[in-house]
Amino acid sequence: MRRPSLRYVASQTALYITNHIVNCIPVHWVRLLFYRRIMRFQIGKDSFIFMGAWFDTRGNFVLGDHSVINQRCRLDN
Repeated sequence: MRRPSLRYVASQTALYITNHIVNCIPVHWVRLLFYRRIMRFQIGKDSFIFMGAWFDTRGNFVLGDHSVINQRCRLDN
């Protein structure tokens, strides 16, 4: 049986924190900061990701300007 790499474990830990802690933070700019810096999402200006959004992978996510992701949406990026 092969042990998971440290990179895989770190990625899964970031997803867990995103989907169980960060998405519950009621301050939008804090969530956006985490999504941009830690999750490496490209999020356009004046775009919103409401509380409760759920992501399946890290990175590979682009949200255009003036876009909205409503609460409790699951995104398989």
